[in-house]
Parts: sequence; structure tokens; C-alpha cells
Amino acid sequence: MSDDRLLSKSEVADRLSVHPATVDRWTKDGRITGKVRIGGRVGWRASAIQSLIATA
Repeated sequence: MSDDRLLSKSEVADRLSVHPATVDRWTKDGRITGKVRIGGRVGWRASAIQSLIATA
């Protein structure tokens, strides 16, 4: 079952044990996928982050 919750940058950083600036850099580099922009807010799909953790 897919987890479609959106995580904030700080939540993603906590799950990956990195600094929030690293989340931005890795998203720009394509290492992290699942970024969603809704209005002025940005989030990352929890399922994409979990997949990244599982493949690490």
C-alpha cells in the first residue's frame, strides 16, 4: 500500500539523517523524487522517501 502523505523538508531531513539544505540539493540533483508543490507549499511524498531509504 502506498503512503501518499506529504512530508515537510524537515521531516524528510530527519528520516534521512541529513541537514535540510541537503534535501534541497539532493532534490535538485535528482537523488530525491516525489517533490510536490501545492500553492506556495512544498512537500515530498512519504512513499518516495521510504523507497529511497529501502534502496540505500
